[in-house]
Amino acid sequence: MMEWKQQWREPGLEQEHGRSPAAQAEWRRMLGSLEGHENEHAEIARRWAPTFQERLLGQRESRLQQRFDQTLRKAKKEQKQFDRRTRHGQTQGVSLDTSIL
Repeated sequence: MMEWKQQWREPGLEQEHGRSPAAQAEWRRMLGSLEGHENEHAEIARRWAPTFQERLLGQRESRLQQRFDQTLRKAKKEQKQFDRRTRHGQTQGVSLDTSIL
């Protein structure tokens, strides 16, 4: 049995409460976009979980690391393609209008 755990650390806005309402709203908007982008990364990883399971379970110990590394390379390639396609989330709104901060 394989188990999936996801964790990411949300960035904070220094002195958020001293910021203007517009700056706070922009920060919250960007965080929402960032969360959506990171959730898509997590979805890619979840789609790969069955592939890891299929390729690793029942393998001889001598081949286990090789199969894991091959599968991980392919999964990472898909993650990198996603980031290239979204410009690391910029096309999804993961950018901050610093002119209002």
